[in-house]
Amino acid sequence: MARLEIITYPNPLLNEKAAPVEKFDDKLSQFIDDMVQTMYEGNGIGLAAPQVSVLKRLIVVDVSPEQKSPMHFVNPEIIESSGRVKFEEGCLSVPDYRDTVTRAAQITVRAKDRSGKTFELQADGLLAKVTATADFAALKDCQLVIEAVFENREVKAEATKKAEAALPADA
Repeated sequence: MARLEIITYPNPLLNEKAAPVEKFDDKLSQFIDDMVQTMYEGNGIGLAAPQVSVLKRLIVVDVSPEQKSPMHFVNPEIIESSGRVKFEEGCLSVPDYRDTVTRAAQITVRAKDRSGKTFELQADGLLAKVTATADFAALKDCQLVIEAVFENREVKAEATKKAEAALPADA
C-alpha cells in the first residue's frame, strides 16, 4: 500500500466535481486500500478521492474506535435522510480547524463495493455524519465541506491567511 498526498485548502481541485467510477478492477481495489492507509495515517475517519487529487466518486470511512473496520463507498448516493444533529467537524483537507455543524441524524446510502456490487446501508450518529454528509459532499464539491467547516468566518479567515502564507513566494 502507498500513502497518498492529501491536498489542502485552497487547492483549486477541491472546487471540482467528481465523476462516477466506471471501471471496477485491481487498480481500483488497490486505490481503495491506499486511501484507507492514507486516512489512517492522517488520523481521519473519512476520506474522499478528490482529497487525494482523484476526481472520482469514492470515499473510505472508519468510525470504529480501534480503526480496524474500514468501509468504502463507490458512486455513493444518499437515498434518504432524516433528523438533524450537531457535530464538531473537521476535514483532512483543512488541517487544524474544527467547527460545529448541523448534519443529518440518519441516512440511507446506496453505493457499490470494490467489485461493482450495489448495496444499501442505513446509518446514524457519527457513521451517518461522516459517510453521508461531509464526505459525500466532498464527492460533489469539496468546497461544500470546506464551507461547512468554515461556518465560523473567523476560522475561515485564519485558515486562508495560514494557507496563503504557506504558498511559495513566486506562486
